[in-house]
Amino acid sequence: MNPSRAVVAGVAELLQAAGVGAWRPDGIYQPGEVPITVGLLPQSYDVAVALTVYGTEDDPALADSAVLLQARFRAGPHPDDANDLAATLFGLLQGREHFTLAGVPVIEAHRLSWAGLGMDENRRWERTDNYRLQIHHPTQYRPF
Repeated sequence: MNPSRAVVAGVAELLQAAGVGAWRPDGIYQPGEVPITVGLLPQSYDVAVALTVYGTEDDPALADSAVLLQARFRAGPHPDDANDLAATLFGLLQGREHFTLAGVPVIEAHRLSWAGLGMDENRRWERTDNYRLQIHHPTQYRPF
């Protein structure tokens, strides 16, 4: 599996296990679920989480890469609703070391930044958090 895809799937699985929402790789969600999606926040759900990899840093010789992950949260009529979702992800990732996400070894994870995004057109609060995950990703020319 593409390591970026694995990181997104693995983080989505962590959020689902923590009770934040439902991760459905096929993207089909039931009414009443809190979708954890890839890319965009679905407009028809008041509460949702979207995960996106937006960059990588790759060592040219060693099998070390850093994956930059953005988590976008949308929730109810109070800004703390989105903050609560973000706090769960912070608790799952910040400072975590030597674990695996969907088969990809992660050396270390930490948050780079976060920002409140204000309300959307439907008066739902949004927030974004950005994480750096140092992974081990061997390739043909970076076997170690």
